Amino acid sequence: MINSVAVNTIVNAKIVKITKTYVLASFGNTVGLCHISNVSDYIVRNLSKFFIKNKNYDFLIIEKNANQILLSYKAIHPKYLKWHRNVIPTPNGFINLKKDLIERLKNMCH
Repeated sequence: MINSVAVNTIVNAKIVKITKTYVLASFGNTVGLCHISNVSDYIVRNLSKFFIKNKNYDFLIIEKNANQILLSYKAIHPKYLKWHRNVIPTPNGFINLKKDLIERLKNMCH
């Protein structure tokens, strides 16, 4: 029952289906979906090597609507998160980075 579970709740769910881009996990009478992007910040090439069908895993409910519950694995498993301490925001996209790189290359050649 979708209404009986709350967002930000940790659930222990059994993997019932594994595809290329998501897993379906069952808890109680409910099935939630965990997209590959919510498994890890690192590259996950094959969910079948990450999860085992019919095995239980802990997930965090991150969103729900009338038809679907979305789950996150990485949200409660910090080792699968990247820590972006040294990232400098680039509000103009790559334009400034390109200009900086060109300038650096010019200085190296002189």
